[in-house]
Amino acid sequence: MPPERLVFRDMAAASDPHRPGPRPEDSAWWHVRGFGRETHPAGKTYWWDNARRRQAGLAVVQHTRSGSIVVRDADGDHPAGPGTLTLFCHGDPLRYGQPQPLATPYVCRWVGLAGAGVDAHVREIARQHGPVLDLGEDHPLPDRLEALMLLAEPGRRADPSELASAIHRFVIDLGKAAEDRLLDRLTPIDRAIHAIQSRPHDPASVKEIAARFGVSREHLSRAFAQRVGRSAHEVQTEARCRLALSLLRETRLPIAEVARQSGFVNAPSLARHVRALTNRSPTAYRLPRKLIAPPKPPST
Repeated sequence: MPPERLVFRDMAAASDPHRPGPRPEDSAWWHVRGFGRETHPAGKTYWWDNARRRQAGLAVVQHTRSGSIVVRDADGDHPAGPGTLTLFCHGDPLRYGQPQPLATPYVCRWVGLAGAGVDAHVREIARQHGPVLDLGEDHPLPDRLEALMLLAEPGRRADPSELASAIHRFVIDLGKAAEDRLLDRLTPIDRAIHAIQSRPHDPASVKEIAARFGVSREHLSRAFAQRVGRSAHEVQTEARCRLALSLLRETRLPIAEVARQSGFVNAPSLARHVRALTNRSPTAYRLPRKLIAPPKPPST
């Protein structure tokens, strides 16, 4: 039985690269640059060397519906069974599939995403969470992938802004699903440590964060110091000071607003930490705004 393959490509893939003017694939809008539904029969070899691909800026999300493959990168082999999503960008140094003939049929669907920065988003999710996401049973994301593919059908004639918005929502949901999967595997103390490290500008104190996850402040402080090598308060304060100093240099926000946005409880607390770090007050730390003289009129 030959492999069933149904692939549609958007106008970007079919456009004439030699015609003048901007091409659809050069658009900053996030768009779909190809998608497919595939069935590969048992006994056949399905193996891609992704590093050889040269379609820069293209991110791929592939859903395994049945069968199993592996994704091989510098960290080893990552199994991708039914329900998993495989993430990669063209040119990334990995291979995927089965180097030996398939023992059972492999059925998948995939979508290629392009546009300003979408590959960086997908690549970062894969860097933080691995190239294979095991979402478990009945997760809605594969259905959203199918909905995205249907929206990209050439006959659908979706407005570019509608398609870009759908892709953005899908990528956001993809990142959230990966984050949720990580948090589900963590203990309460690990989740508290993760909250401090991932959101140091949260104005909550270490005691408040500990209570949020049902652990004591003392337990959280000891565990954080053991695993990170520094106290939670030090990590919070350093991150807040970095952001505050950046806002002081680069903006003219009121001091109280700088304090609020960088996680300090009030302006005096910000001032105390800025002075300890720079020996100057927040107002004195600000670089003077350079005044640019208007150009002189041309002489006659």
